[in-house]
Amino acid sequence: MEYQDITYEVRDGVGVLTLNRPELLNAFRRQTQQEVERALFEAETDRAVRCLVITGAGRAFSSGADLKDLAAGRGGQDWTERQEGPTAAAAAPASAKMAASIFSTGRSIAQFPKPTIAAVNGFCVGGGMMFALPADIRIASDQAKFAVIFTKRGLTPETGLSYFLPRIVGLERALLMTYTGDMVAADEALAIGLVSRVVPHGELMPVTMELAQKIASGPTVQLTYAKMQIQLGLTVNNLDVNLALEAWGLQSAGRTQDYLEGHRAFYEKRDPEFKGY
Repeated sequence: MEYQDITYEVRDGVGVLTLNRPELLNAFRRQTQQEVERALFEAETDRAVRCLVITGAGRAFSSGADLKDLAAGRGGQDWTERQEGPTAAAAAPASAKMAASIFSTGRSIAQFPKPTIAAVNGFCVGGGMMFALPADIRIASDQAKFAVIFTKRGLTPETGLSYFLPRIVGLERALLMTYTGDMVAADEALAIGLVSRVVPHGELMPVTMELAQKIASGPTVQLTYAKMQIQLGLTVNNLDVNLALEAWGLQSAGRTQDYLEGHRAFYEKRDPEFKGY
């Protein structure tokens, strides 16, 4: 499948999705979102893909929404124009519907069943954070910078940021970042748990791919079940539900070839060679 706003390829069991509008700091538009959704579906349904990496081309991961494109979706009306009266009432539901569609990609990434890694190569700000925060793991270049800039634009958080950010960095830090809109450098992002690792810029993709390929060599079905269990435990907060899901997961995992391979490798005192099914 051909893409315009992104690139997508598979390397040694790893799907690599790259936001590819470097001249606009990878600002996303509706087409970008649609292409990302298609690539996610392609990666999910391809058995050869056992881990997904998301990154950006050029000096940015993503600078957020392409405001010109969003304005075009409102009939060419600038976001700063105030509407009043019946026109405003009619436009509000349409705007809300458009925003829900455009900003649903964070949910799609969070619900992607296989392991995901965001390789944050540069600016990751505003709505662009929706491509990084929902990932299972975030690795940052030492040139990466993060910012929650919505209030500086007279807006409120969107793209799922109000859900993901406090779960990653805690309530107080999430509010501080939102209130100030200040840039957070890579070393501070590491200190507050926004990313799990910071590496020199030139080593970002080699380090990320090494980890991704290590994960991709694991038992994919079991990793998918484990991801589901841990996510549910965080959001549902019900021990009985998780215990039931764990029991189901054990039974289901026991029907895979990787379960048999894992046991054979243990008794034969060797490393397992998982196939992902």
